[in-house]
Amino acid sequence: LELIEVPEGVRERFSARSAQVEAALADRGLDRGSASPDAKQAAALSTRATKGEIDHAALAARWRADAHALGYDPDRAAPAPAWPDPDARRVAAEAAVKQAAESLAERDARFSARASNTRPDCSAKAAPTARRSAPPSPMPPRMANWRNGPC
Repeated sequence: LELIEVPEGVRERFSARSAQVEAALADRGLDRGSASPDAKQAAALSTRATKGEIDHAALAARWRADAHALGYDPDRAAPAPAWPDPDARRVAAEAAVKQAAESLAERDARFSARASNTRPDCSAKAAPTARRSAPPSPMPPRMANWRNGPC
């Protein structure tokens, strides 16, 4: 995650954990590009120090002073963009819900097509058995058939 409004030098100064993890990877002859997810996690865990009591006010003051020393004034940073109006937020939410519903419907259709193409000879045999032996389930009957194994 990079905040483009924050100059690169400031981002690097405040990325101490990233530097520690990268150094641990380098000790193993790796970098973020060549390391596996497990190696990255191991490097992150091996460099993590236990946290003691944190004075959040003092920490924020120190960060603010460090930023000013680098020539960056966080108070002058651009504020986060706001939604232009409540209608725009509602329209965006409705579009996201519609996209999710379409994606789920497409996925269900692919699964159904794959299921019917994979075991067409079993569906007629398994359906009556599934209805008698399977406990009540919110699953559609075509999926309940798969719990009973091969026909």
